[in-house]
Amino acid sequence: MAAAQGWWTAALAQWPGNAAVCCAVANARVQAGFVDDAIAAYRKALILSPGLSSANNNLGVALRWKGQLAESLRCFESALADTVQSAKRANLLVNIGNVLQELGHLKAAQQSLRAALSLEPDHPLAHSDLLFCLLHSDDLEPGQLFSYHSEFGERFASTNSGLTPPRFSTGPCPLPRVAFVSADLRQHAVAMLLEPMWQAFVANRADPVHVYHTHQIEDQVSDRFKRHCVWRNVSKLSDAQLAQQIKDDRIDILIDLSGHTAANRLQVFAQKPAPVQMSWLGYPYTTGLRTIDYYIADRFLVPPASEARFVEKIIRLPAAAAFKAPDGGPAVNSLPALDAGRFTFGSFSRGAKITDSTLRQWARALQVTAGSRLVVGGLTSQESLNRVSEALTTQGIESHRIQFLARLPLHSYLKTHHMIDLLLDSVPYGAGSTSLFAAWMGVPTLTNAGTDAHSRQTAAIMLHLGLGDFVLDAPADQDDRLQAITSAPQRLNQIRQSLRDTVNGSVVCNPPRLAEALESALVLAWQRQTCGLPAASFDVGEAAA
Repeated sequence: MAAAQGWWTAALAQWPGNAAVCCAVANARVQAGFVDDAIAAYRKALILSPGLSSANNNLGVALRWKGQLAESLRCFESALADTVQSAKRANLLVNIGNVLQELGHLKAAQQSLRAALSLEPDHPLAHSDLLFCLLHSDDLEPGQLFSYHSEFGERFASTNSGLTPPRFSTGPCPLPRVAFVSADLRQHAVAMLLEPMWQAFVANRADPVHVYHTHQIEDQVSDRFKRHCVWRNVSKLSDAQLAQQIKDDRIDILIDLSGHTAANRLQVFAQKPAPVQMSWLGYPYTTGLRTIDYYIADRFLVPPASEARFVEKIIRLPAAAAFKAPDGGPAVNSLPALDAGRFTFGSFSRGAKITDSTLRQWARALQVTAGSRLVVGGLTSQESLNRVSEALTTQGIESHRIQFLARLPLHSYLKTHHMIDLLLDSVPYGAGSTSLFAAWMGVPTLTNAGTDAHSRQTAAIMLHLGLGDFVLDAPADQDDRLQAITSAPQRLNQIRQSLRDTVNGSVVCNPPRLAEALESALVLAWQRQTCGLPAASFDVGEAAA
């Protein structure tokens, strides 16, 4: 790394006025994980050559990683104005759409992504990004959402419909060779949900687990995963090259952890490089690809009524993911409403999840709960703050009843729950890890039951914890449920005081059991494959108990 630093310094010293050199240096800094340094180098390139579209695009990408969304959007729009070539314009429109989505402007985001597809109809990431955006939309019927995902699968997997995948392991071997494909085994929610069971899962395997990491940035979380697997950073491999690498590594079961999220490699899964393929954790909905055999969930996340909207068969573990209690976290306090004499609602959902329907439900909660207020944490841009504030004030909520908190380090973030009585979920894309952290801090989340996995994430957590009273069958039930909750603060305080023990004693907080269940599921899936049986849904919850 020191040598790389020296190269950067020497290059800039020798060609200080060369914008192309500044961009090359910036690109190298990104690859090495020095994003702040890269941003400075891109800015210098743009001072030297203001119309350099590649510098604007790359600066926009780096700023997006840093959460500076408004400036990122301006960079992409500037690059678009200076770009003529169709494929490059499509890529820029995808970038613009993704930033608009993060800002919560879902309609504009969809328009930009569809504009990209009008230029490049087979742009796989534009299709994936559009599907991810649609997953947040509050004006689609479940059947429409499923149709869009199925169309993706038909478009990109139809040429592989007759493909016969290789079979590498033969005989009665109980432990197939397993690999994971992910962009997010770094500081990310997916890593947080997988890591608690990682060591237990890999510990007793004769063959090492493989990881194909598809994001160029790695960090200390990545380093922890690397200690227990064969790790390959494949961010620079083409889809064909990665598929060949998977075949060369003789992988039996290939598990996608990204779905249609950023830096996914679903085009590799469309090539069926492994005999059995699965999706898990990263995307709470079907991938649409029939070359993926299974989706890993649990009975609350994907109940039987939701299974028809998956092209994959469903494997149900005792819980879909694991949670590890933070070390040295703050103690649970008493219910704030007991001292304050008013209720404080909260949300830590990211901006794209805060839809118009979400804001209407929040406003209604504040309207029917006299004197209540709302704490909104974690939004990364002033534009998102303004959008939420304006929407709530338009619906009659005074601005002094809304408090915004910046994104905070973990301990400080956990401590903010000391001021919150009850979290309010987002619609239709529910919270995930934020509901787990809140429950561990004694704070339940009021949520809608939802019909599909993305709208049932929080409901699944509440049901695992025995908190079905906080799961609404329909949004119209919110008024009555809030009346019942807020009229009995002592009861809510009792739940608060016992909830950490409930979380710690739940299956969600039992990584060894979940690792055992996952292993059982993989063996059962592999046995079906080696016996020539098609994929079929099954439940390993009881077997792993």
